[in-house]
Amino acid sequence: AQPIVQGLVEKHPDFGQNLLTELLPYLSRREAYEGLHEDLFQLFTGPLDGFGSRIDRETTLQLLLSGHAFAQQYGFALLQKNIPPEQLSVRQIIWLANHEMLGMRRYAWQIFNDQTPRMQAESGESIRLLDARWEDSRAFAFDYFRTHFTDAHWTPQVLVSVCDSTREDVQAFGRELITKFFQEENGADYLLQLSQHPTHRMQHFATHYLEQYAADQPERMAQLSGYFITVLSQVNKGSVSKTRVLHFLRTEGLKNEAMARLVAGILTRQSATLAVADKAACIRILRDLQQQFPGIETPLVHKPISVRTAQTLDHAV
Repeated sequence: AQPIVQGLVEKHPDFGQNLLTELLPYLSRREAYEGLHEDLFQLFTGPLDGFGSRIDRETTLQLLLSGHAFAQQYGFALLQKNIPPEQLSVRQIIWLANHEMLGMRRYAWQIFNDQTPRMQAESGESIRLLDARWEDSRAFAFDYFRTHFTDAHWTPQVLVSVCDSTREDVQAFGRELITKFFQEENGADYLLQLSQHPTHRMQHFATHYLEQYAADQPERMAQLSGYFITVLSQVNKGSVSKTRVLHFLRTEGLKNEAMARLVAGILTRQSATLAVADKAACIRILRDLQQQFPGIETPLVHKPISVRTAQTLDHAV
């Protein structure tokens, strides 16, 4: 029928526009016969190709969201033809980078390359590309942000947002970035925000900043109490993090009575629930704190040890 349609369209353009409007919905519906979608796609991109420019933005995006392959392909063709990339939001571009069609993902990557100043200005949105579900899109994102973003674009908020990802490869990238673009004046912010991350790798990473940005800081120590409890509560993992945290708590607790009370409160809560090895470490620290500052309250009770002399033993015999 395509040659017939072609002849009619050339003589009666309104017929072509009406036919496209009438048939377009069938591209997103279940096929009445096998091959219908392909037939329609060939018709729309052949004799009726000149009328696609009149299809509005909303319809184009709906085609991209369709569960039918040829509807997506036609929507992609309309997208490239009718919608300038600058009219797409950054989040919509990232959605394209998440699409199952490789051509659509590559189109999104090209937009990123062509609009780097925009991606830098909207860094809070553009870094979402790192969480793309397709490995090739994530690989592009890692290379793109390493190449096009500098310390001027990696603010503490953006860096921590990268670390907040649930993907381990993205978290590792975030740790790489913080190490590379670390700014001394923002160290405390890094520590407080990283300490709230749910994964033990990021919690361990935060221990690197304890000595420098939490030592001699009672208020910050209080803010980190939840972090200390989380690290110490981990079962069968995070042993290095626990060791660092316990060492840090002991060091700070022995500095003055106020800090000792704060540390004692944290360890008292944990000592009742920890495994034997961790419990023993907590008890040793509580003992040291109590010896240094007898006035603080701890759950420890000193019990005298009876000394059995030789004479006592003889009497018992």
